Amino acid sequence: INSGQEAFPSLPPDTYYASGAFGQAALVIPSHDLVIARMGWNVPDDREGLNAFARAVLLAVERGRGPGL
Repeated sequence: INSGQEAFPSLPPDTYYASGAFGQAALVIPSHDLVIARMGWNVPDDREGLNAFARAVLLAVERGRGPGL
């Protein structure tokens, strides 16, 4: 779990993830009912890049839901 937001500073503290080989990852954000899967080749693993990518996805989902949804 991302308690203290050390692993992913721009994501909610309830975020957790699984890291696979060569940069593949799955992030789960229960507070937003969201799962993000990243498939692809990325050596070495880039946690900062994953954090930025996941934050962009989270912001897009939040904008898409609109107010009150």
